[in-house]
Amino acid sequence: MTMTQETATTHTSQVPAFAGIGKVAETYQVLAVSTGHISEQDNLLLLEAANDPDETMVMGRKTGYFIKLYADDTPLNYRHGHSEALKRLIRLALEAGFQMIELDADASMIDGLDVFDW
Repeated sequence: MTMTQETATTHTSQVPAFAGIGKVAETYQVLAVSTGHISEQDNLLLLEAANDPDETMVMGRKTGYFIKLYADDTPLNYRHGHSEALKRLIRLALEAGFQMIELDADASMIDGLDVFDW
């Protein structure tokens, strides 16, 4: 399966100029996907990362997580213990040009990805 922006939910908008500062230099394409695509072990590892004050790439929320991705398919995007399903999701997101994944309990399921019921 090749993920494209047509097969995934994206949130984009024009970034307005800040008064006296100019345009914001960085914006991110975000893939919103259901937490049903990660394993229970992935959830525990992401929760641990989100609660680590030294971790800057995972943010926890009541209904899931934001995972910021490095621009290329570097090993830094993966953590020891992540399921092959989560690693595949990260690879597909990167290949489609996304820089962040929003895992949310209420987000859409994507056909062709693994599904977990935990």
